[in-house]
Amino acid sequence: EEEEEKEKEKEKEKKEESKDPEQIAFKEVVGHLSMELVGGHTTVRSNIQKLLGELAQLTGRDVADLLEPFRSSISQQIFKRRLTNFPVPVQIGHLDGLTYCLSLKPAFLAGEPNLVQFFQDALNVAEMEDQAIAGGRQPDGGVVAQFNLLRTHCVQLLRTAMASSEVSLSTNNQELRNQIILMFFKVITKGHHDAVIAAREGLAEVLQTQRGKAPFKDLLQSSLRPVLVNLADYRKLNVPLLEGLSRLLELLSSWFNVTLGEKLLDYLQKWAEPDKATPAGGQIKKASDEPKIPAAIIQLFHLLPPAPEKFMQKLAQLTIDLELKLPSVGDFSQVRSPYRAPLTKFLNRFPSEALDFFYGKLTEPQYCKLFQHILRSETASPLRDEVRRSVQKLLNHTFLKDPAHADYHELRFQGVAIVRTICKFFPDWLRESPMVLDHLQRIWLSKERIARLQKEEELELEHLLESKKLVKCLLCYARCNTNDHEVLFNMLTIFTVRSVVDYSFLKQFYAHEVANGYTLSQRKSMVLHMINKCKDPAVPQELKVQALQLLVIPTLTSTLSKPGGESVLDESTITTIVKDLLDPGDEILSRYDEALHIELLQLATLLIRYLKNQLVSHRKELIKFAWDRLKRDETTSKQWAYVNVCRFIEAYDAPHKIILQVYVALLRAFQPEQRPLLKQALDILTPALPKRLPPQEHKYPIWIRYTKKIIVEEGHSLPHLIHIWHFLVRHADLFYSSRAQFVPQMVNSLNRIGMANSCPVENRKLAIDLADLVMTWDARRIEAAKAEPVVKVEGKEEAKVVVKMEVDGEAGGADEKKRDQPDEGLDNGAPTKKAKTEAGAVTTATAAASAPTPVPVTPSTPGGGGRGRQRRGR
Repeated sequence: EEEEEKEKEKEKEKKEESKDPEQIAFKEVVGHLSMELVGGHTTVRSNIQKLLGELAQLTGRDVADLLEPFRSSISQQIFKRRLTNFPVPVQIGHLDGLTYCLSLKPAFLAGEPNLVQFFQDALNVAEMEDQAIAGGRQPDGGVVAQFNLLRTHCVQLLRTAMASSEVSLSTNNQELRNQIILMFFKVITKGHHDAVIAAREGLAEVLQTQRGKAPFKDLLQSSLRPVLVNLADYRKLNVPLLEGLSRLLELLSSWFNVTLGEKLLDYLQKWAEPDKATPAGGQIKKASDEPKIPAAIIQLFHLLPPAPEKFMQKLAQLTIDLELKLPSVGDFSQVRSPYRAPLTKFLNRFPSEALDFFYGKLTEPQYCKLFQHILRSETASPLRDEVRRSVQKLLNHTFLKDPAHADYHELRFQGVAIVRTICKFFPDWLRESPMVLDHLQRIWLSKERIARLQKEEELELEHLLESKKLVKCLLCYARCNTNDHEVLFNMLTIFTVRSVVDYSFLKQFYAHEVANGYTLSQRKSMVLHMINKCKDPAVPQELKVQALQLLVIPTLTSTLSKPGGESVLDESTITTIVKDLLDPGDEILSRYDEALHIELLQLATLLIRYLKNQLVSHRKELIKFAWDRLKRDETTSKQWAYVNVCRFIEAYDAPHKIILQVYVALLRAFQPEQRPLLKQALDILTPALPKRLPPQEHKYPIWIRYTKKIIVEEGHSLPHLIHIWHFLVRHADLFYSSRAQFVPQMVNSLNRIGMANSCPVENRKLAIDLADLVMTWDARRIEAAKAEPVVKVEGKEEAKVVVKMEVDGEAGGADEKKRDQPDEGLDNGAPTKKAKTEAGAVTTATAAASAPTPVPVTPSTPGGGGRGRQRRGR
């Protein structure tokens, strides 16, 4: 009675819907969609399936309920003829559409009478070869791809039918069900990729529902028998067969026993034999395919039932033997071994047993190389995790061995290599494992390691990298623990020994991550730690040099150049630097070598530049330390002392005699090896000279006069002259007011500097710079003259007061001896006198010290004619 009432309600709803225009239109839309549900266009079918799902969601009804009015038309399209009587694209559309209908909840078309026959046709197509589907013709590449797609849809349909409770093949068609399961096995072992995925999922669903039933067990054994028959002879093995077997093992590993693994080991042994014959049957078409078969065999072991103690040693040894047979170059070579990736999967399944085995083989080079390579591979995560967890096991087999052991050093090296690999993937591991870090630091500080490093030519190539691996490990720890400055200092020892290994990465770490990456408080504590190390007399001087050069000076340079960086050094630290490093006493200073003096001079120069106010009370110690170095014969430290003294003169006042002495010494030093530091010192000192050495009663200051004197005295030496002209070009603005003293020499030296055929490009560039400087000065003079104010002359006419710079050689070269003296032969600053000619032109003349009576010269009247007209006018 309830069912009758429900049917009556549905009939009423249908009558109401038949009267509603919207429902009529909706039904027509669904009808049009249903006609294309089994069409031949893949994109159309997939979009219709999505659209039907959205319509069902909007209306609150099932998709099967929406399609029910069109059951007969859809069924007529699919079942009106046998499947194989349609073209391949139409077959694909019918298979895909029916698969969609059977996958609905509830299933649609599940009760059709022709459904079982359709399943049988789909099963036959899934098992057909390409030639059979093509009607006996050999298909081309595009057709083969279409056939693979057809088989995939057949497998997907049969998988959906097996999983559907409405179809119920397990009760009504048990024979067909068994045939479908056999087809799943065949497709898994040698099918297309997409078909393999569908068959694997279908077989997994069958195994989940039928596991433990006796009939299914017999069916499974009969299905596996063809696969096992092909494994009877190793010469019949091929890659597709082995890949299919691996897929079966993923689903049915419990159905196999250890005997299969032993059989596979025997096959690997035959492949590893030097006189192995080429497999029969022509499976291997080219030599490059041959290593794929042993690799596929090794790929099976991680799927077999667990028996690591039986397979571990033999599998590792056979992998090494097979690699020895590989060529030195090619797609598969000893460097690009195809066997290590499948072996890694086996080791990942049994990581603890794998570590026990390889830890016991650390003294055998072949096993060590294999283990280290596998441990570094991206796919060995379970193995690396086991190393992290079993720290004590690693220490027992490597670092804690008795020093009397014959392979003590080799085991320690292998331990360092293992730790380096783990640190590469887990940088914070050493911070979590203090015992391992302690052993690494002991090895780093040991005298044996330093002795080996000093005899690199006697070491093997692999052992040559011991110190580099240790540095890499300590570097990982230093990055994670920025407060441990002792590690930073210990790593500096690598730069005290000459090595062929490149350690520039450590210098980059100090320069970028420490000097620029640490916080201000971390830099402050690190600098203080290094200063305390530098004042310790027990620390070797070469280590102090490296600490100052790579850590202290770069960090202070980066910090002090930024606002607020002065707080990195407090008053006590500055006092420690001055008292304990720069002025520790003559006895200690005498033991300093030149390299340490250079670094201390650079440190003092840096402090004077940025902390001159804080160093006022230490001026005496600073100038004493630098001045003592000026008296020494060491070339490099002496030049750095000049830089330091120039920075001191720039910051603090000093006696004029000392300033002039330093300036003249820098001008007279022109050797090429000294040029960079001399240039730096002059560039620091010169801008401060107008303030430190004012002109006083002279028109030109004394440093200008001495510059002129050195040019005159040393002008015969071209390198010396080039040195001075470079200096003058860099500071052209400071010499503008005294340009009359240098322009004649500049013009006269142009030929010597830049016109010779053999002169270098640098000299030619300097000659161009000098000519440009003369023109620039003259243009500046003209602009200044135009800017002069206009004045009345005798109340009648207006004229500009123009000061003419006289560069005539006759006027300035009367007495050569007087010109050589810095205090004589120069203009004494006498006032310029103006004279007006009869024509009203204004002339100027300079009263020189050697000419008591001025001789006016009219610029527009050259020679004696001008002088005669001036005489008549007078």
